[in-house]
Amino acid sequence: MRSEVEISELKKLGLDLNFLTSDLQNVLHLACRARKASLVAQILETVPNIDMNQEDQFGRTPLHYACSSGDPEIVAWLLRYGASTYIKANDGSSVLHACADIRIEQSIWNLQARESLWLRRPSIDPLRPRVGNDYLREPWYQARYSTPEVDVQRNTSPGVVTIIKMLVEHGVDLGWLDDRKRTALDVALYTGCSDFAEVFSEDEDLLNLATVELEKENDAEKVEEMRRGIKLQMLLMCPRSCWDTLRQYEEGFKSLMDSPQTFLGLLSVRDAAKLMDQCVETAPLAMGTYELLEKMMRPSNCQTINHLSVIEHAPGLVKFYSNYENAKAKLEKETLEERWHPKSLMTALGLACSQEESNILTLRLLVETLKVDVNAKFAVSTGDGYDKRSGVTSGGTALHVLAEANHHWQLGGLRYLIDNGANVNALDKDGQTPLHVAAGGLVHENRDVKGLARLQAVKILLDNGADINALDNHKLTPLHKASNAPDVTKELLSRGADATIGKESPLFEAIFDQNQEVLEALLNHGSSPDTLNEAKHSRSVHYNLTKSRRVYPVLCAAFAEKLNSQFANTVPLLRTLIGHGANLYLPLNDDETLVHFLFVYPDYEVINELLKQPCASQIDFNHRDQRGQTVLMAACNWRETLPGFSHRHWEKLPAGPPVRMLDLGADATLVDNLGKTALHHLLSNPGLPDDTLIEFINRTEVAPTLFQKDQEGYSPLHYALRLLRPQVCEELLTKGADLLQPDPQSRTALHYIALQCLLNTREPGSPGRLNIELGDDYFNQCYALWKKFIAQGGSINSPDNAGNTPLHTYLSSPTNNGYNTHPESCHTDHYATLFPEDSGVDIFALNKSGEGALHMVAGRVNTYSTVDGHDKKLFVLMMNKGLDPLKEDERGRSALDIASACEKDDIVGLLGRK
Repeated sequence: MRSEVEISELKKLGLDLNFLTSDLQNVLHLACRARKASLVAQILETVPNIDMNQEDQFGRTPLHYACSSGDPEIVAWLLRYGASTYIKANDGSSVLHACADIRIEQSIWNLQARESLWLRRPSIDPLRPRVGNDYLREPWYQARYSTPEVDVQRNTSPGVVTIIKMLVEHGVDLGWLDDRKRTALDVALYTGCSDFAEVFSEDEDLLNLATVELEKENDAEKVEEMRRGIKLQMLLMCPRSCWDTLRQYEEGFKSLMDSPQTFLGLLSVRDAAKLMDQCVETAPLAMGTYELLEKMMRPSNCQTINHLSVIEHAPGLVKFYSNYENAKAKLEKETLEERWHPKSLMTALGLACSQEESNILTLRLLVETLKVDVNAKFAVSTGDGYDKRSGVTSGGTALHVLAEANHHWQLGGLRYLIDNGANVNALDKDGQTPLHVAAGGLVHENRDVKGLARLQAVKILLDNGADINALDNHKLTPLHKASNAPDVTKELLSRGADATIGKESPLFEAIFDQNQEVLEALLNHGSSPDTLNEAKHSRSVHYNLTKSRRVYPVLCAAFAEKLNSQFANTVPLLRTLIGHGANLYLPLNDDETLVHFLFVYPDYEVINELLKQPCASQIDFNHRDQRGQTVLMAACNWRETLPGFSHRHWEKLPAGPPVRMLDLGADATLVDNLGKTALHHLLSNPGLPDDTLIEFINRTEVAPTLFQKDQEGYSPLHYALRLLRPQVCEELLTKGADLLQPDPQSRTALHYIALQCLLNTREPGSPGRLNIELGDDYFNQCYALWKKFIAQGGSINSPDNAGNTPLHTYLSSPTNNGYNTHPESCHTDHYATLFPEDSGVDIFALNKSGEGALHMVAGRVNTYSTVDGHDKKLFVLMMNKGLDPLKEDERGRSALDIASACEKDDIVGLLGRK
């Protein structure tokens, strides 16, 4: 019974809300006792068979408890749905007698709120919670970060006047006597309920009806004397005006005018009315005046005065803020004068509609009595809250506020405003109708629930002629807005919503929100899973997709677009689209098809899903794209990494996608337009572990391609050397690969080893991933391959086509780049291992540009891992072997010239010290 959300959850679980407690009370009794007007509204709106006249063991109906609660909103809801005012309790009391108990009921609430044990308060009643009793925590005048309001503990209810008037309208017997021969007025006078007495003191006819029992006396004069005495008692009980006294206290009156909402709860109804008139007359655009309006638009259970009576006596303030022009003037003033200004400024009706608790009586007063414009628009700033250059434009209406349907009472307000001429197709500043707002459905936001009753709001708006296919300024219909609301989506589709209207298919919105139920509803209704989104660039789907591609639903479903969304939640969407016949072979651009793309860019969860049934049976793994690459080749080019390899180490390393494709019938012997097989592509992929590559190499389906060269003449072993995977190279060698065979550029295995053997990490295939650690034994593995090359008769001085020997390559290779390494001396530390004195290395070798070893050291490109002193140490090492730093290359540059051009002053300074 604490919230509308809990009631909704209980209903979903099938709870019988007509179930009775041990004392024969139903859920309406409990909601009325707890003063939960919004819950009462929700129950009446959503439980059509609820017995609102159920009598408990005391013979009291929910209306009895509603009347004693003092909340006129609860009474209004019950009366609207047919609650009887004629049922008498076991003690003969009527619902009007219950009103007379308001002061006693409030006293019990106040006692419950006190924490002083010495008071010996009654046991805790969960239906009279402490929360919301406004128990004093700090004096109002110490407020620092909000407008102060005087805290006054309630002793009665300001809404009793409204309750009595409603009961009178519904035929309650004012003169009814309970079993102790007392009228409700007798009880109210005894308990000191001044608000109750005020109604009868101001209306002679009501007083006569309430005292009709007196007329049984035969002495008319005595009857009149008794009535005069009763009226005198009532007049003496009523609050007195202090307006004239306040006017004489000039400083105090000025404070009251500057901050009228602060002291509002201390004023009588008539004084409060005078205050409102004074504010709107002297300072209608002042902040205090608008804050006074905000306070007056709150529902009865948030008030300490009878705000409805105040508004009736002084309607000027409400009427002033019931049109766009005055709201605009107020917002413009705020923008110019205040450091921060609100984004929007509502009309009085908008404020009344925005309340969390039921406020239907305020709506009725504004519309029926004050005749405010139900279609008046709010003022909205065109900039942010700190921009003084912001303009002001018209925004939504009160109907837009009610269409948010955060609370069930707003459904009643929605019907009421529509019945009184509200435009169901009014537009806010974004071109949205109330139906756009309501279509958003239930939203969980910041540990709160929004839009609890939006489905019902949608139905109400559609029943009253809302345009189901209206386009807002962004070319979106209500169906687009329902992307996270399956119930709303189904309702709109059943009412004729057109899913082909708008800048994009609603499918894309459903995928963005990862709502499978909405996606299925749209697909079942006929939306094509192959719909093209012409307004969307693939970069907006994922930041890595910088290349222009056609955007289809399947492409979007392969990624988690929404911020902080879970990737696992998008996989069912992909499965649903494929199950509904999505064409996986659509071209995305001149190079790619959709199915090839799916095996290259998304995370492992997508690949895994595609390789399982039922998706796998829908894929031809030998299908080629525009470059002749098969789907198997695409999987070999996958840019992500397997879980359990370079991330998520706690997971077991799964089989690689290429290996799984072989089990599904993929042909590993096919070649693309460049003569590359799947093996060539796989060996070019830095993100997969060696074990995955070795497993693929060992498959019989791959055996015919182990020594097959591409069009440029590169063999699989050359590809393995290019990324320098020693274990993979060893595996290929055991299959018969020739380690001594140079590549088309005449680079030998030693060139590749010299270039990469000092590295500690390798970059993954996808940006944003952590580098792949190569392991502590990586250099030793490379060195074993180096020695094997030498042992087989390979030359340590073999030049490539540019004349560079492995020594040239080693001296220009990157420094090691991992943690716990020594990049300042990595080349010098390993030089003797790779190039020992007896290796026969030609340290004086020149390449075709005439560059020697010192030229290579001096021209080394610095990277983020290069530290001061590294190149100098290496330069000194080579100089000490007899190399001349002044020897010039083909372009007449010495090693020192190059060092100077590269700003390596420590090397240049070496000659100066000799």
